[in-house]
Amino acid sequence: MNQNIQRAATPAAVSLPRPMTAPMPTADAMTPKEILGILRRHIWMIVLFTVGGAIVGTAAHFLLQRIYPRYTARAQIEVLPPVEGDPLTFNISQPQKDTYY
Repeated sequence: MNQNIQRAATPAAVSLPRPMTAPMPTADAMTPKEILGILRRHIWMIVLFTVGGAIVGTAAHFLLQRIYPRYTARAQIEVLPPVEGDPLTFNISQPQKDTYY
């Protein structure tokens, strides 16, 4: 006989899931005092990165403004001559004129 065959689990060996309960509060949550302590310890790094980012952003703005000047849009409007004849009548022989924008 084959030695590698395992027996099927018996009904007594099957564990049922436990009913859902509300999670217990953990002690890992940070208190406001701990948050203020972290901010106090890293205040110079926060100020340094804020001022440094403002300087780099301002320099990039003026550099890019010099390299890529402001975009100026240009457009042309074509004015067609007035239609000869009565504008209140519909003439099939009148050519269709497209409007270009």
